[in-house]
Amino acid sequence: MARRTKQENALHAANLRSERVFKQPVTRWMNQQPDLVLDSFDKVRNTRAIKVSDVEKVVNSFGAWKIISANGTKILTPPTTTATTMGTNITVKLMTGVTDDPLKRLAADSVERIASKLIVQVTDGTKEAINVIIKRGIENGKGWKAIGRELRPLVGLNSRNLQTLANFEENLLITRPELSPKQVTSRVDAKARQLHRARNETIARTEAKRAMSEGQRQTFGQAGIKTLIWFALFDHDEECAEVNGNEFSIAEAEGAQPLHPR
Repeated sequence: MARRTKQENALHAANLRSERVFKQPVTRWMNQQPDLVLDSFDKVRNTRAIKVSDVEKVVNSFGAWKIISANGTKILTPPTTTATTMGTNITVKLMTGVTDDPLKRLAADSVERIASKLIVQVTDGTKEAINVIIKRGIENGKGWKAIGRELRPLVGLNSRNLQTLANFEENLLITRPELSPKQVTSRVDAKARQLHRARNETIARTEAKRAMSEGQRQTFGQAGIKTLIWFALFDHDEECAEVNGNEFSIAEAEGAQPLHPR
């Protein structure tokens, strides 16, 4: 493997610092969601019968989403600001002859935009997963209490995570017939916790990089630079390799990185 350049080392170190800033707030925000969602679920299922055709409409009406969004804004804005500032600082260091001011004065609306987009994406993914869980429960003839119990460990996962979990459970039932239903449930719950941790870490890594990239883009723009060249770090994958070295205008570069969840 080729050795990292000095620039790659600096960017890699900054990425790691920004990820650490994001991890705890993201986990705290995600951990709040099950109680809020289940409270909304209980209120809805106690007042009306839910048909499969109504599930998406009902889930979208949960009062939880407003609280989750408000909490997300409160919890995730500070780390977004910190990571964006890190992007500014690393860019200033890489640019010779540029002073810190006014380049450190980041626009507050850009931070709010990044945090808001993250909140919407995560919430939409959670809604989609809850739709799947409730629909599946109704189709399988489960009662509301049983569906509620199933929801708790799964709130916060997305539909892709649910499919992974379903495949894991199916494999256990086929390959481990000696396991009791309780043992299968225990292993599935442990897998769900693992998927939760992985999703939280993916969100933290991706959004830390997104905020840093926006700080860099703003700094270059304020310095009068008109175009940017896509620079993929030394450990990039094939998807990033395809755009590595491509040139973009400052406007085109907004939100371009990261190309995919990290």
